[in-house]
Amino acid sequence: DLSSNERKILLSLELPGTLAEISRRLMLPRSTVEYCLDSLHENNWLNISHKGKRKFYSVKNRVYTPVLSPILRLGPITVYTGAEAIEELWKEVAGQPRGSRLTGVQPRNSFKEALKKSKKGTVTGVSQSITDKKFIVDAIVHEDLAKSIFNQYTHDAKSVAKVFTNRLEDMVKVDSNFLDEKSEMFIIGNFAFFIDWFNEVAIKIENKNINNLLKSLYQATKAHGKRFEQGKFIEKLISESN
Repeated sequence: DLSSNERKILLSLELPGTLAEISRRLMLPRSTVEYCLDSLHENNWLNISHKGKRKFYSVKNRVYTPVLSPILRLGPITVYTGAEAIEELWKEVAGQPRGSRLTGVQPRNSFKEALKKSKKGTVTGVSQSITDKKFIVDAIVHEDLAKSIFNQYTHDAKSVAKVFTNRLEDMVKVDSNFLDEKSEMFIIGNFAFFIDWFNEVAIKIENKNINNLLKSLYQATKAHGKRFEQGKFIEKLISESN
């Protein structure tokens, strides 16, 4: 059987890497990585190639399905597979300190799929926690995103929608010709989250420099949107549905 570190190394070798590169990718000591690489090579998992004095490791062309758990931690990167694991990621986002600024890009298609794939009550619970903790939700949203609640849900649409009406918002909306992708992004603290509900996979990155770059790109995009008070818009939709 492979050890946890050996599985992590195999997952990291989609691109060939040197001992030093693998150690940096996984934030593991060089001695640990070297020991695992020797073991993997002895057991015929790896190819070794040379470029000058540098030694590169790559995975041999064989079927390999590294099963650890639906939540796989690889140093500064964590991979979540399956709807239930992504729900846990949502809860991690909602578990950040009171008053946090949650920056995000949430297209309509992605939100509709999240409503389908997550358990009933998860959207409400996570959203209520974000509201109760007075998060400042700094977001770019598709102009029809709020309507997705009423289109996707039936009898409990109002109860789901109401949790969005009392947030501290700093939002802009973009029109229907833009931002209708099938994945979403959030940044909070030193964490960036990329979620694909369609394929049920998500990635969390803990890296301040990457997050600063994403925030800069986000602000540049946000400048092209129109101010949007989503809470008041949802209140209007609720009143119209009475």
